[in-house]
Amino acid sequence: MTHFESTPAESFGFKEILYSKAEWVATITINRPHNYNAYSTPALEELATAFRDAAFDDSVGVIVYTGAGHRAFCTGGDVKEYEQLYTNRPRDYWKYMRLFRSYIESIVNTGKPVVARLNGMAVGGGNESQMACDLAVMAEHAWIGQVGTRVGSVAAGGATQWLPILIGDRRAREMLLFNGRIPAHQALDWGLVNRVVPSVTKDGGFIEGASKDEIKKALAEADQLLEGPCLASDGRACGRLARPPLLELRAVGGHARVRREAETPLHGASPAGRRGWFERVRVGTARDRVC
Repeated sequence: MTHFESTPAESFGFKEILYSKAEWVATITINRPHNYNAYSTPALEELATAFRDAAFDDSVGVIVYTGAGHRAFCTGGDVKEYEQLYTNRPRDYWKYMRLFRSYIESIVNTGKPVVARLNGMAVGGGNESQMACDLAVMAEHAWIGQVGTRVGSVAAGGATQWLPILIGDRRAREMLLFNGRIPAHQALDWGLVNRVVPSVTKDGGFIEGASKDEIKKALAEADQLLEGPCLASDGRACGRLARPPLLELRAVGGHARVRREAETPLHGASPAGRRGWFERVRVGTARDRVC
């Protein structure tokens, strides 16, 4: 046995993230839906550990990175934690930022394709996280944004470097200075993501180019059905929002519906191998287009 033998995903005992490995695919999920998947200090350490393990594991060919629930992929750092732990201890915040850099570098340095699966908003450090990935697939109801100038924070995790490269200098300045929401199809047009996939369905089929009103109704119904105490997929209490195994936001007869199925495409679903997985993403069959 060598130092780099494959380690079972469940053996890590993560508390802030979910981690699975099956048939060439490692899936890493920020599991803090009650905080819109804002990462805490322990979450950063767990994420970096999971990405490093997936990078070193020869049974892993592709890494999928996503967030729990349907509202958020990731919304950056946990501002409540900042207030409680770091506002009066700036030297500790410097150490926290070192952990954040280690986390970002763990994505960039995997040496394997990392696909961001944007199941909801990617904001601030969440946008920087998805830009650190090689590819990004975005649900139609999601949006991307930077919020630093609005909340007194600095986009120090890569946004000032990556945004000009991906979308151009003027658009980068617009995002960083005005903090507007970039909806899915605009994000695709600008080059922030590679694919936008429908996430609202009607009468059993996906709505291509769902309207703002259809998305709003679907999200409202999903929130209503999922609110209250709930359990995450590992059985732990997770707050007001939970991620069912598969969530489809549905707009039926003007009213939103939620349907639950057995597995989540691009989240735990296992292809026969890397080639087959990428082919499914490229073709975009109905089953695999749920984000």
